[in-house]
Amino acid sequence: MSLINKAVRMSTPVKLDSADVFAGVARRVAVGAMARDPSSAFKFVELDHKDAYRQLHARNDGLCRCVVAEEPATGRVRFRMGRLSFGEAAAVVHYNAFAKVLARVVRRGLRLPLCQYYDDFAAPCPAGDDRALADVLELLQDILLTSFNEEKTAEGERFRHLGLVFTITSEGVEVAISAARRRGLVHMLEGVLARDSLSPGEAASLAGKLGFATSALFGRVGRVPLQPIFRRSNAATTFAGFRLGGDLEAALRWWMRTLAEDERCFRKTVPLQLVRPGEGTRYVLLTDACLFGLGAVIATISEGEVAAVEYFAHPVPQQGAGMTIHHLEFVAVTVAFRLWFGDEEDFAVSVWVDNDVVLGSLIQGRTRAKELRAPVHLFWERLARSRGNVWFDRVPGVDNIADLPSRLHHAWAGVPIRGILPTRRYVDQRVVDAAIAEVL
Repeated sequence: MSLINKAVRMSTPVKLDSADVFAGVARRVAVGAMARDPSSAFKFVELDHKDAYRQLHARNDGLCRCVVAEEPATGRVRFRMGRLSFGEAAAVVHYNAFAKVLARVVRRGLRLPLCQYYDDFAAPCPAGDDRALADVLELLQDILLTSFNEEKTAEGERFRHLGLVFTITSEGVEVAISAARRRGLVHMLEGVLARDSLSPGEAASLAGKLGFATSALFGRVGRVPLQPIFRRSNAATTFAGFRLGGDLEAALRWWMRTLAEDERCFRKTVPLQLVRPGEGTRYVLLTDACLFGLGAVIATISEGEVAAVEYFAHPVPQQGAGMTIHHLEFVAVTVAFRLWFGDEEDFAVSVWVDNDVVLGSLIQGRTRAKELRAPVHLFWERLARSRGNVWFDRVPGVDNIADLPSRLHHAWAGVPIRGILPTRRYVDQRVVDAAIAEVL
């Protein structure tokens, strides 16, 4: 069977329904139902395929479609498969192709948005739909002759998947790490830190578990402290008993501290009502830096109208001398957030920068630039606590109005600020100095 699987070529990759996909499907179901009845309640149905990877028998009347090899001249069949080709080699791709067919049949036949992750199936539906689970089982078991584990077939207000707990509320789809999963991860981290050693195999297992945990993290939190763990998992040779130290130990301690103490970071809600352009008030933040100055401008957009509110301009302090332009550009972003959103929660802002390296690190939550790793980590950790809704994008340098305030202490000194720039300047320099010192 394994040799047969190796002979099969599939040019279309099989994509699994991730936690993000499932949250998006749940949100769509909730929005549709609440548009008809604002008091709607919801539940989840879940199933576990019993025959996964077990080489399902092909029906006798379907064996004519299972020919693998025949003689072209005579048409004589040399080999015929009596089972579906999951096998030991290439089993994942072959089985998931079959599982996705099952999910699609349910979606088309029952109009139920069934999601699939390997042999796990789940769907959100209105709480009053008493026939949802029975209908799915009738279609998949009685008609398609597949079988599911009865002990894992259930329905309820919460759905647990890959250590995550999904719940639909009136505000949105909440995704959180289960208490049991958090305790398990904390126990693993305690053991690694206590013995001061982490082998590549252990690192791979730990990185995989923490990678799933990041699905419940707000924004890109966790991306940076995952990188040292992945690097250890790829280590080819033994060195000093695989001791910790450096970036790896700092990353493990961050995960330990965050999992044990900061529950807010590991709980996020996908809102049912999304802010669209032209609706409500949204902040726009533009930042810039040069080798001798930092600057930023904050504006608002309401009903499609842009109004600049305030700006800050500050020379690069002595401790910033010798920094790369990428680092200084990132300092400008973090200082601007500290000044205008330091005590805010649940705000919405679009951030525009003209540096591609900084933009990439903001979007991805990680960077190859060593000088930016700690600032990127700190930025997203704070953003998680404030739960701000942030969009990052690029503005061409010639259109970046934050260019002027970043140069006020050099070539542009004494030049009046005109046009869209506000006339009000952030004047509490003590706050500015403290914010800069904190990120340098």
